[in-house]
Amino acid sequence: MEYSKSEDCLIFYAFTPKYTKFRLVSSAILDFMKNKQATDPSDRFNFVVYLKDGPNYLDHFVFDPVYIMSSLKSLNKDIVRANLAGGIFIAITFIIEIYKKISQKFFRLVILADSATYEIPDDYLPALEELIKKVKDMPFFIDIVLIGSPYSDKAQKLLKNINNES
Repeated sequence: MEYSKSEDCLIFYAFTPKYTKFRLVSSAILDFMKNKQATDPSDRFNFVVYLKDGPNYLDHFVFDPVYIMSSLKSLNKDIVRANLAGGIFIAITFIIEIYKKISQKFFRLVILADSATYEIPDDYLPALEELIKKVKDMPFFIDIVLIGSPYSDKAQKLLKNINNES
């Protein structure tokens, strides 16, 4: 199977509002998306963010980085501390569903977290590892941007597994 350079990128915004301010990172996120599209204008984007009433994301990937940022900005006041495990589950499941429809693309999950992001409970690790195994043969990449102090031992274990599996 031949793949294009085109990539669908899902950004999991898991920064903790109390510690990492949206306004300080929003321009970097927008620049990231614009730079990706400068290389390939067919790259599309989506996001996962946790709000007071649970996770939120768009129903589909979109081409317009400005639309993604305006959507995130409109939700900014309701962003809460993210459930890291739940967000990864949602993101990977969403990407698997898109892959079933469009398998000629690359897929990327970018996890933006800080040291105050909720810990991943030990009992979630086996399920996350199994889900990650399902995408290891896909053209799927996971990038983690961590701001702050090193993450916990169990998060480091999962991140190591992510990097070894995908």
